[in-house]
Amino acid sequence: MDLHQLEKIATTALVLYPPTNQEMKTSPVCTAFFFDIDGKHLESVNSQDVYLALMTLSYGIFPSSAVGIGMVSPGWMGPTGETAPGDHPERKAVELATVLTTSFESASAVRVIENGELLENQESGSGPLVDAMGAALFRCVISTIHSDLDE
Repeated sequence: MDLHQLEKIATTALVLYPPTNQEMKTSPVCTAFFFDIDGKHLESVNSQDVYLALMTLSYGIFPSSAVGIGMVSPGWMGPTGETAPGDHPERKAVELATVLTTSFESASAVRVIENGELLENQESGSGPLVDAMGAALFRCVISTIHSDLDE
């Protein structure tokens, strides 16, 4: 898949899974999902915890037509530095969609909740979320192969 296709899948995910809490005052819902080559979402899991959503999705069977995993989660965007984005006085509430293929290509899209501004391909290639997505994808593919061998 090329970067443009992945960006489109990430952007579409922001529409399919809108933020549930625009003020970010209570625990928002995150959505983990599998997608196919056409960007169709095959299966999804919701949770208030990003990592729990990924873990729950990864314990299922990897759909045969799936080519990747995605995550939509609310968060904060702010200037980088010593202060965490969520603690920075200039922070903005955002919704982030990140997608990762089985060949570990990734893309993301960010929507600023306050004004709806959409930012595509926001450096999603590394970090704890992408690492967790890769681990979940690997776990699911391996367990699916293992269950196929047992049959």
